[in-house]
Amino acid sequence: MNRQWQRYALLALAGFILLALAYRFRLRIEHFRPDIRIRTLQTIAISPSALEIPRGARKRLAAVARYRDGSIEESPVNVHWHSSAPGVVQISPEGMLVAESVGSAMVEARLKDATAAVEVSVVPAAPIALAIFPANENIPVGATVQYKVIATSSDDSVADVTRSATWNLSNSSAVELSPSALARGRAAGRTVVHVELVTPLGKIKTETLLTIATTASAFEGVFTYRYEDVHFSKQKITEFIPGKKVVWLVLDSYLSFIEDKTEWNGTKVTFEIAGKGDKTEVRFTHIGLVPDHECYGACSNAWGSYINGSLRSLIATGKGQPNKKEKADGAVRG
Repeated sequence: MNRQWQRYALLALAGFILLALAYRFRLRIEHFRPDIRIRTLQTIAISPSALEIPRGARKRLAAVARYRDGSIEESPVNVHWHSSAPGVVQISPEGMLVAESVGSAMVEARLKDATAAVEVSVVPAAPIALAIFPANENIPVGATVQYKVIATSSDDSVADVTRSATWNLSNSSAVELSPSALARGRAAGRTVVHVELVTPLGKIKTETLLTIATTASAFEGVFTYRYEDVHFSKQKITEFIPGKKVVWLVLDSYLSFIEDKTEWNGTKVTFEIAGKGDKTEVRFTHIGLVPDHECYGACSNAWGSYINGSLRSLIATGKGQPNKKEKADGAVRG
């Protein structure tokens, strides 16, 4: 009898435990309510809604999906693009449009059952960017720099538009600019050179900085050199770009050891400076000193001595190797 009651008691206890577990599990199910929403697509649109583009240009189109719950999704996945005239407009699976030829085409975007279309007009290739040459120049007062501006078109072609562009200066007191874009330094200072070009698609612009420096000589860029009664020359600095270039024009000369003693007249001496890795290169040229000239051999050797000897020493050590000054009639000539 006792065993029978023990069996009933165990069964009752097991049933109670099962009921308790079921109640807890029911509570957990009631508290676990996942937010599962299935969005229903309503419409799709293309941005921009209308497009005029020059031949050769590229433009990415964007699809915008609107759902019935009011949500918006930009660039949804699985959008299928199509062009009605691939010879005029190509469209990639990512929505990148390429204008192939002049004309018009309808570009369609499809997402599930929704579609949208935009008309694309391809016009002739047009300039889309400008570049000024040279850029960020430095010249002395009185010197000139010839500018030109190159336009790059949508089809990657380039053209010189120097004379068709509009030029303006931020500081005309420092620089004089001619209609052909020749700039002349008037006074020390800086000016921004602005260039603007009107195209079928609107205006495009660019600019560069021009710095006008005073000449490097107290004698307005003119200086003389004399060695005994053998050599005399008078030079004028015609171009001076700090840290880049110096040009001397030989105005007058006298070389006692050759028949044409003014052989240097009208020639130019240039020093061009450029960085080469962690070093600096100085390139020397005597323009006009050619092998046909009588002075060519002797003068080339003399220049070699001055450049590779005295100038190199001056740059490397701060001390050059100038000619010794001569005394004449109690005065010193150098």
